[in-house]
Amino acid sequence: MKYKKLSDSELYKLCQEYGLNARQWMRKFAGLLPEVKRRRLYRRHGCSSIHEFAAKMAGMSQRNVDKILNLSRKLKDKPTLRAQLESGEQSWAKIETVAYIATPKDEEEWAQKLEKFPQQVVTQIVKNERINREKFTAYGQGQQNNQMSQYRNFSFPISPKVELKMRQFKQKYEQETGETLSWNEVFEKVFKELEKSPQAKKQAIIKLCPDCIKERARKKVKNNQVKRVIPAEVQRLIRTRQQNKCDTLNCNHPIEEFHHTKRFALNQSHNPDFIVGLCKKCHNLEHSNWQMIEISAIDQKVLNYRREVSIEPRAGP
Repeated sequence: MKYKKLSDSELYKLCQEYGLNARQWMRKFAGLLPEVKRRRLYRRHGCSSIHEFAAKMAGMSQRNVDKILNLSRKLKDKPTLRAQLESGEQSWAKIETVAYIATPKDEEEWAQKLEKFPQQVVTQIVKNERINREKFTAYGQGQQNNQMSQYRNFSFPISPKVELKMRQFKQKYEQETGETLSWNEVFEKVFKELEKSPQAKKQAIIKLCPDCIKERARKKVKNNQVKRVIPAEVQRLIRTRQQNKCDTLNCNHPIEEFHHTKRFALNQSHNPDFIVGLCKKCHNLEHSNWQMIEISAIDQKVLNYRREVSIEPRAGP
């Protein structure tokens, strides 16, 4: 190999050169994707989606493609930053750092910062800017001070895990709205989701009509449409009927499995009158009892017959 003759410093410089070129070309390729999608160019070259096109052409993941396309839409009213993305002058990840805080008025300033500072410095600048804007939003000036006088200040320690979760919520809502939000606005959105959650669960609960469910079960038997899996509505009816507790006496474990009191192999029906909810342990015990019944009622005759044959005297030679 020709590379074996290179010294360590020469080999390292070559890696730097190739790596830099690879990053530059990848940035340029990323800048082309919004226009490729707009023209649907990928379809004319045997690809079913922009994701397949990017994967085949540059090995780019679906997640990164989505981020680039979303970033392009976000920069629709910011031509300077959008030009940096499309030309590959700056990496899309670096532009994404400022995209959700830049405005049409100050986008040129942010574009200059992208050119001047590395990624880590830009991230810290954005973080400081967010803090300053939050303070301004929280306290305001002039008339806003009067409006904010009704607010209370809370100060309490939080764990790093909780802080990370809070910031993730904040980032999520800011990406959805495309605006910088104060913590007060973030918590309002979180509380609204929490308030909606119980209502959503209540709406998801279907009013169960036992007679209707039984009638549907009978029709399925009549039309030979019964499958082995117990329908969800039957399971819900049984859980409601048993308050989600095992049907076995003195067993308060939650329902884990459903048992046909009339064996499904002999009576293929999901009539809830002949199905009970059991915990796993009791369900296994029930199937053990079925095996004992089979032995005592059916196989016992065979066993007796074999015993009678075995005690008969054998004929001599």
